[in-house]
Formats: sequence, structure tokens, C-alpha cells
Amino acid sequence: MSDIVLTGMIDAWLRGSWRTAVLRFPAELEARFEAETGLARNRVLMAAGSVSLAIAGAFYFALLAMLPDVASDTARIYLATLPVGLAAILLMLLDPAPALRESAFLVANTATVCACLYVFSLSHQADAAVFVALFGVLIVGSAMGAQLRFPYALASTLIIVCGFAAAVNMQLAMAGTARLALTFSAICLAGYGLLGNWRLELEQRRAYLLSLRDRLQMNEAIHRTLELDELTRRDPLTGLANRRAYEIWLANMWSQEALREGRVGLVVLDIDRFKEYNDYSGHDAGDHVLKKVAVCLRDQLRGTSDQIARLSGASFAVLLPGLNEEICADVAERLRSAVQRMELPHLGIGLHGLVSVSAGVASHVAVPGTAASALYQAADTALYQAKIFGRNRVCIATLATPAVLSAPVAG
Repeated sequence: MSDIVLTGMIDAWLRGSWRTAVLRFPAELEARFEAETGLARNRVLMAAGSVSLAIAGAFYFALLAMLPDVASDTARIYLATLPVGLAAILLMLLDPAPALRESAFLVANTATVCACLYVFSLSHQADAAVFVALFGVLIVGSAMGAQLRFPYALASTLIIVCGFAAAVNMQLAMAGTARLALTFSAICLAGYGLLGNWRLELEQRRAYLLSLRDRLQMNEAIHRTLELDELTRRDPLTGLANRRAYEIWLANMWSQEALREGRVGLVVLDIDRFKEYNDYSGHDAGDHVLKKVAVCLRDQLRGTSDQIARLSGASFAVLLPGLNEEICADVAERLRSAVQRMELPHLGIGLHGLVSVSAGVASHVAVPGTAASALYQAADTALYQAKIFGRNRVCIATLATPAVLSAPVAG
């Protein structure tokens, strides 16, 4: 799913719909929500479950003290229900599916509370009615304390309220109006608890969507910035890097090689008599030749280690890290020969004229504190000599003595 579609879903949900009321995202967004929050959700349930288990354990001893007539039943029921809660907590370590995770805590929470209510209903102690009345407070905690997702909290609360009403009505020592009042109070408490649970999950979901939207917008901004930066470094005609990118590459490569006193090689190429080509064949044909030559030169280079750029007009530069003059000259000759083998007609210089390139080569050890621009000046001087010597050839210069050039490689 694209970020634009996802952002549209987020905005639609935040504006409010029936999905907002039932606390449910569209399927794709719900899946992402669960994937990104599942582990945190497991930790929350483990913490809530551990606290609930500790409270239930403490409550066990209170029951034994206050309702001694059902002590054996209390022990038996607790031994049966507490392992259910422990199993639900341990299940979180396995990163279960959302439905299994929530269902496990629904069962554990409901079983523990209903077990306590059952113990109350069995007791004939005078204080049992008081325990039943006070137990209504736990109905609120059953929804919010366990922090179940709302549909599961609703199911758990309904079961507990029904169990509470049954336990109250089994306390025959209480007046009928008191039992009715307790049941009504339990329903009201359950409503408040569920409302709190619903609001809590709604805010969690809203916070997640706002955070996700911010991340998507930030990613989009970064992507656009990178695209704009790429456009500023890309020659629109040939698709090669432009002069700005070349200058950045040269500066970075020079700095990196200077750290280990490595070499930086440079080949500067120029299409021979390109002005005459444009004058005779037109600029559209000239653009076509530039594209063909650019592809030809690029295809002759080593993967990502060699960097090629179009400097301006019909001029190109190739950066060759780690290569000396002789190897750079071999590369330049390979580039020159590849262009010549294309046999592109150049009618601007005669009926049988072909497009060719001349190249100047320079290489030097990068020394900290020296200027990388001197490398280009040396290669450009060698290119000028290649033009003087008849074009369609390669000349070599050294940074130490840029005016001294090697004999040209035959074209």
C-alpha cells in the first residue's frame, strides 16, 4: 500500500466514522497497527496480568480470614483458576495473534472474578453480603485494569455483571431492594468502566495514527528532498551526473584517498568537432549523439567504483579511484575505442566522417592540504594536447609537471 493511500485512510479515520466508534481500523491499517504495537501490547498485558494475579493472591487470604465456612471451596477454586491467569501471562512470551492474546486475558480475568463471586454465593457468613456489595468496585477494574481491547472488555464485563447479579440474588439475608440496588449499581459501574476503557483505547489508536501520519509525512518530505537533490545532480539529457555532482565526488574522493595517501585518477573526454556536427545535423541530432556516447562511456566502466559525469556541452569526466596514469590511460583508450566502434556518422567533417572522442588523463597521490582542482587542470591540459595532436586519441599528464605530456596513443 502506498504512503498516500495510507495517509488518506488515517485522515478518514481521524475525521470520524463508524469505525472510530467501534475502535477498528481498515484491514490494512489494522494489520500495521497490530504489527507495530503488538510487542508493546504484550508487555502491557503481562504487567496488568501480573498485578491482577498478585491482587487475586492477596484476596485469597482475605477470603480465608473473612469466610472460613468456605475455606476448602476457596482453596479448590483458586487452585483451578489462578493457573489460568498465569498461563495467559506466559502466553504473551510467544507473541500470540491479537485474537488469541485478548481472548486469553478475557478468559483469565473473567474466570478469576467469577470464581470469587461463586465463593461469596456459597458462604453463609454474615460478612458475605458486605463482600458482595464491595465487590462491585472490581467490576470497574475488570475492564480498565486488564486493559483489554474494547470488544473483549465488553464481553468480560457482561459476564462479570451477570455473575455479580446472580451472587447478589443468592444472598437471601439481604433485602430485595438492597439486592436490586446493588445490581443496578453494578450495571452503572460497568458502564463507567467500559466508557473509560473505550476512551483509553480510542486515545491510544488516535495517538498511534497521529504518530504514523507524522512518520509518513516525514518520509515523504525526505523522499522529495532526495529526489530534488538527485535532480540537481543529474544531467537531464544524458541521465549522467552533472558537473555539480562531479565536483562533490572529486572533493569527497580526494579527501578519502588523502587519509591513506591513495591515488585518484581522472579522464576528461570531449566529442571531437561537436560544433560542426550540430551545425550540419541540427541540435536534435546532436542531443541524440550525446545520449549514445554517454551510454557507451558508462557501459565501459567498473560497476559503482568509477564515476562518470557530463561536465558541459560535449565534455565528460570519469573519476577512477586508486588507479595510476598508465591504467587510467588504458581505461581512456578503451572508452575512445568503444565510441569509435559505434561508427556514428559525422557528416559535419566529411562524407565518411565518424563521431570520435579525445581524452586527457591525469592521476596523482592525494596529499592532505592539496587542492583536488589541480587534478582536473592537468587532465584538461592533456585533453587540449590530444586535440592539438589530431583528435581521436589519448594524452597523459602528471600533476607534478602538467605541461609534460606523454606521446598520444594512436587513434
